[in-house]
Amino acid sequence: MIAISGTVFSVGLFWVRPFLGDRAVGLEAVRACVEKYAAGAASGDAEAARRLALCGGLSDNALLWIQLGVLGCFWALVALVYWILPGRRIRRRGYGPLGTRSFPGIHEDLARLMRSAGMDRRVNLLVDLLDGRVNALAFGRVGKRYVLLSRGLIALRDTDPEAFRAIVLHELAHLRNRDVDIAYLTLISSQLFSRLVAIPVTLAFPLAVFDPSAGPASFYLGTAAGTLLLGLAVPLTRNAVLRSREFHADARAASWENGGTGLAAVLTSQREIDSRAAAPPVEFLRPHPLAARRLDALRDPAPLFSFVPWEGFALGLVCAIAQGPVTAFTSGFLGLPASHPLAALPAALPLAGGAVYGLWRAESAAFRFGRGVSSAHRAAVATGIGFVTGTVLRPTHLGTPQMGPSAPAGELAVWLFLLFLGSYVFVQWLAHTARAWAPLEAVGRLRGLLVAGVMCCALVPLSFGLGLSYVIHPSDVALAFSASPDAGDRGTGTYLMRVLAVAQDEVPLGYGVFAAAALAVVPLSGRITARAGKPR
Repeated sequence: MIAISGTVFSVGLFWVRPFLGDRAVGLEAVRACVEKYAAGAASGDAEAARRLALCGGLSDNALLWIQLGVLGCFWALVALVYWILPGRRIRRRGYGPLGTRSFPGIHEDLARLMRSAGMDRRVNLLVDLLDGRVNALAFGRVGKRYVLLSRGLIALRDTDPEAFRAIVLHELAHLRNRDVDIAYLTLISSQLFSRLVAIPVTLAFPLAVFDPSAGPASFYLGTAAGTLLLGLAVPLTRNAVLRSREFHADARAASWENGGTGLAAVLTSQREIDSRAAAPPVEFLRPHPLAARRLDALRDPAPLFSFVPWEGFALGLVCAIAQGPVTAFTSGFLGLPASHPLAALPAALPLAGGAVYGLWRAESAAFRFGRGVSSAHRAAVATGIGFVTGTVLRPTHLGTPQMGPSAPAGELAVWLFLLFLGSYVFVQWLAHTARAWAPLEAVGRLRGLLVAGVMCCALVPLSFGLGLSYVIHPSDVALAFSASPDAGDRGTGTYLMRVLAVAQDEVPLGYGVFAAAALAVVPLSGRITARAGKPR
């Protein structure tokens, strides 16, 4: 959802540009336009005078607010669809209330299952009389939840009550896990993004290169390429979210069912059906996990607490994609340079929050079960690869032609390595911090305060690093030193020295000292506190 928001924000002017006409340019573009045509207009050149008259435009802040408005309209549309979708689904598919006369005794059974699940809120029970398969579904919106039972599932209540109980408890687990809203917002936002953003931008932007007044072709081709890549990645990420919720619902249902024997029997039958399929299903393309994988998770739920490499890759990718548009808006709103850590702070939230929470769960579960955590290195590598991939492929990077001198391949490789190294070190630091504080995880209510505190501390070095990454592109660094006597001196060593100089000039020294202190103090304080006190 954050990656979608960053892309919608980046290409927000695509929908409103026809209404802005020649005013859809920023202040810097207006200034460059005036400098280009002012001399010719003063000398009597009619074409230059006409071009000069078209140099008026909106301020950069005005354009940022327009983009923010487009983003707000997109999520307002998502919220509207989310609100009306359950009722529309019920009417369109002919679902009806589960009546006591037609199905005597079933309400009492379902009430007992709800009490077993600790469901203290009202759940509306529906039946699909047209569906003879064994099927159930938990859906709805805030304030109105539904559990749908198919006619085939109700018939199973008489022939195999254990399987009936397991399937219903699985659906109730979705409600108890509060993942229904996550699932539907993920589905709705991804579908609207594909139809309103990914497909139109990918098809329409390349056509703009045939308009001589449209601007550099690299902007449109690069934005189309970046949006297309994200449009391919969003469905895969959506499927991963939907598969994950099934594993967690199975785990909670098994805790209500004394080990999940009934659910295991249902999944065993489904696994045999999957094995007889003509073509083996490819799991990463499926929104629902295979029965064999669900059985493995039931036997050993430890992977549910791990921080797997794909999660790190996704977090790094999302952070990099969101960095450009979010930093541009924040810097314009606060009047700060894009390299300032406070401008990078909002873009750091998804990576800091997701990585802190994921690593905290992994390390605390490993400490509780007496296991070692070996995934920190792989997750750190994947996060670095994700950040580098998102930086290279994000629309705002591909779509902005470099104004400075072209960068040699060696400097570009060093630049990418620095981005990777920073991401890797950050995740490894988080893993060591979570490991240091893991013995205190069992102190009950303080757990949330500990996680929030570590996340706030993690934002300091991360925002510092993101602010620096914003200005260390080799072309930008070379442009900053274009007036120096050694401007023509290019090389890896020179580039690294200039990066240090840019960091000293662009990033506040006090913030850098604060970030270094956070890197040293946070894990050290956890180890000291854990040794001084006895964890409960």
